[in-house]
Amino acid sequence: MDKFKTLYCINILGTCNHGLFNHFFKCKLLLEQFKMASENILSNLFDVNPELRTASEWRHILSELVVSLSSFIGLDFEPVSWYVQDDKPGYSNSSNSVDIKAQVHTGLALQVCGVLCLDINFGEAVWASCDLLLFTASGHRLTSSHRKDLITLTYFDEQGWQNRGWTSDANYEWKSHTDNQRWD
Repeated sequence: MDKFKTLYCINILGTCNHGLFNHFFKCKLLLEQFKMASENILSNLFDVNPELRTASEWRHILSELVVSLSSFIGLDFEPVSWYVQDDKPGYSNSSNSVDIKAQVHTGLALQVCGVLCLDINFGEAVWASCDLLLFTASGHRLTSSHRKDLITLTYFDEQGWQNRGWTSDANYEWKSHTDNQRWD
């Protein structure tokens, strides 16, 4: 996200016809507004009684979580595909997710891919989590003999992301993903 902010500032500085100081001040002000809006989105994340949200709003919230996860882990995750939908009046829950991937290290030819999910049972609870899998550059999944080949992270209100560490795929949800084709 810092790259985006920097490029955005450079673009503003390069395209306006006013003094450099004015551009810098406007850019700084816009970035502060952007940061406050981002923090506001995540601060309302755990509201169990939100207004019904559109698919676009869910996508925006998930985007902010991807940025937050990227900052927490130190990798530039990029969204690959989205599963977002409008909340339906009268429904008891909503579930939205985004497939993400990031290059771990080009020299080691490692890539991490996963799914960031955001679920809400209206009036009860909100969950945000991410499962990550490790792949080689050729797309083969790295697994261990101890079956702990999945990194699980959970997003908590106030605390942000917490790494629950390497875990096993107890429900075999990821067993069929032996390559990174889902994320290409």
